[in-house]
Amino acid sequence: MSKIYKIFIFISLIFLPLSTNAHVQHYENLNRIEFDIYRNNNHIGKHIFVFKKLNGKLSVESEIKFEIKKFGVVLYKYYVKGTEVYKDGDLIKFNSKTNQNGKDKYVNIKNNENELIID
Repeated sequence: MSKIYKIFIFISLIFLPLSTNAHVQHYENLNRIEFDIYRNNNHIGKHIFVFKKLNGKLSVESEIKFEIKKFGVVLYKYYVKGTEVYKDGDLIKFNSKTNQNGKDKYVNIKNNENELIID
């Protein structure tokens, strides 16, 4: 069942038109947003957004860092650093690197004439 679900999602993403308009105009006056992450009433990490405006573009940097411990032993560790770049409300670039429990992952997306190139 899981395999059929994954195939359906993959085919949907390929054949459905994707809109990259993210409605980021409401971030115009923001410079930073910071969230604390809790698990079972214990503070385990943070999620921070930094907004930068330059040459008509909006850059949104995001960083997530948390770890789950039991009896002082780290059971799960998660770190993500990513950057989204928008121009006129449209996503033009996205880069992200993730380390999930020691396993590195990444994604790079670039908008090339309204076609998303994903690595």
